[in-house]
Amino acid sequence: MITCVKKAFIDIPATKYYKYHGLIKPCNIQPDPVCFLTYDTGEPWGPPIERTFSAYYDVGWNYSDFNYTDAHDHVSGGIYGPYIGQSKEDFGGGLFLYQFYRMGVVWDTVILPWDCRILSAIIQLTITDKWSGVLFDVVVRNGMPNFPHITDHIYDYYYDNYWGDFGRNTITSPGSFEIQLTEMGCLLINKDGYTKFALISSHDIDRVTPILNDTIAINGLSSFIKLKVVYQEVI
Repeated sequence: MITCVKKAFIDIPATKYYKYHGLIKPCNIQPDPVCFLTYDTGEPWGPPIERTFSAYYDVGWNYSDFNYTDAHDHVSGGIYGPYIGQSKEDFGGGLFLYQFYRMGVVWDTVILPWDCRILSAIIQLTITDKWSGVLFDVVVRNGMPNFPHITDHIYDYYYDNYWGDFGRNTITSPGSFEIQLTEMGCLLINKDGYTKFALISSHDIDRVTPILNDTIAINGLSSFIKLKVVYQEVI
């Protein structure tokens, strides 16, 4: 049984009542405080602690085809990048080449205490290039525990390996870029090993046909791909 009390006197009984046809009467079964005497109401949390992780591994995947859907849904892709987005190249005569760029990133977060409470988490990137004026969101998607791998794996490109929206931010120009993880995204941070996400364009997810080279480039050095976690330990 879980109660809303914390470090309170729970050995003093109180009377429960119910209302029936406008009459207030005591319940036939009253609470027994004895069942709470050994209940652990938990310890208070300590002050917030901030820890920043550099990427353990990052990778970009790419695939292209003259058919948009075939390129989008292909089960494998080349190791490329890291870039995020999609592009459209005009070959003339109504022929267009469509390319997709998706990114995977891994942090080793095993050092986090197993019983800590994560308050917030932010992914920090550095955007080195943006080639068109088209705005799109970089979306955090989950594929754990299997995807992405922690080494190059061509099948990590596959769109259906990933799901959800665990944080997003609109890319407007090159420079420092942050994505705040949602509450559910914070729950996905792995205290027992690797935390792994895919970063995908919102236009890729929504299947919005690209106009030109609607792509961004990411600084792939691990020290420029960070996960900043704020948490509390039990004291």
